[in-house]
Amino acid sequence: LHPEDAHLVAEETQKAIEASDPHFSRQLEHRIIYADGTPGYITVRFFIVKDDKGRTIRTYGVNQDITERKKAEEEIRRAYQELKNAQDQLIQSNKMSALGQLAAGVAHELNNPLTGVLNNVQLIKLEAQDRKDFKMNDFKELIDAVEESALRCKKIAQSLLEFTHAARGEFSVHSLNELIEKTVFLVTQEFKLQNIGFRNDLQPDLPKIKCDSQLLQQVIYGLIINSRWAILKKAQKEGAIAIKTWYDTNEKSVKMSVTDTGIGIPPENLAKLFTPFFTTKDVGEGTGLGLALCYNIIKSHNGDISVESMLNEGTTFTITLPVADAS
Repeated sequence: LHPEDAHLVAEETQKAIEASDPHFSRQLEHRIIYADGTPGYITVRFFIVKDDKGRTIRTYGVNQDITERKKAEEEIRRAYQELKNAQDQLIQSNKMSALGQLAAGVAHELNNPLTGVLNNVQLIKLEAQDRKDFKMNDFKELIDAVEESALRCKKIAQSLLEFTHAARGEFSVHSLNELIEKTVFLVTQEFKLQNIGFRNDLQPDLPKIKCDSQLLQQVIYGLIINSRWAILKKAQKEGAIAIKTWYDTNEKSVKMSVTDTGIGIPPENLAKLFTPFFTTKDVGEGTGLGLALCYNIIKSHNGDISVESMLNEGTTFTITLPVADAS
């Protein structure tokens, strides 16, 4: 018997002695020390024998060595933790890849309003130098334009910060519609340059969800990027991505669909789409981890993700998430 577990055995033995139920039976797992000094585990099931007056006259136990089982459980726990760490690293890597793709679009998105700010400020500066009767009120329209551009830059920066700095692992109540709008806002200008438009049909007053906002935005972004790839792969003059949200009254859940007019997915590939390292993209275009990570993230939110597709017509991904508790 392991010295640190002796009190547990003593307590269970005393409970057996004091038990009034003649069918008393309890099970206890505790550590032991083998004769060679190595540690082990056993499970003990306690039983009692009572006399005709209901008094406990004997207790006994049936022991089973569970050392190998405990070792196996520890190996499983360790393996699970290693897999969890690997998944965390993949999610972080996927996030950094997403940020890299965002960089070009955000740079362009910031460049336009900043150019407007600079031009208007320079114009005001020149007028101030050349005119002795210079009054700021004369340039109200220019100043308003500067303010509007500056506020747009602020909104872009704030959206990017929220995408990158949200505390991962913290579940809180959010509006799915707002997460979609913030994510789409970051890529709209870049997609417009590629002749890809957005058609959003977001249900007003959609019930809120409890989620890790950073991870969910990562999923939304990943699906949007996949849709863009499918549209560009089809080499059409223009494409569209439709995002829809609605409340399913039967399932009491919130749903979101992302539909594109892209190249589509062969039927034989649909069942494998969320499998790690499976990809329909050419070598160098993808790792096959994006959709697998999306799947795992949605599952970690007690949700579901499915896909429907027709070759040369387009693809729809549908996400289902539970509604946040009213409390």
